[in-house]
Amino acid sequence: MSNVKKMQEALERRRASGIKNKPPENNLIKRYGLKEGTRKESIYMMCFSCEGGDIDYLPDPGWKKGIGNCVITDCPLYKWRPYQPRS
Repeated sequence: MSNVKKMQEALERRRASGIKNKPPENNLIKRYGLKEGTRKESIYMMCFSCEGGDIDYLPDPGWKKGIGNCVITDCPLYKWRPYQPRS
């Protein structure tokens, strides 16, 4: 099964669990996506969407930790991802 298929299935499970969305300011796509943003904001939005977030859905509460501990090392944005553990 491909990574994309796994991510889509995980997203569907999260949505089916009925997790309520938090206010728009916690949704990075709503915060940054409605304007022409900076490179940093674009990377934040891409990582947020990869973790399962979209304009109408906020992933589980641990999404920042999930981004910081990302294991997709072949992603072109991997070394610039936000919320990385301090070394």
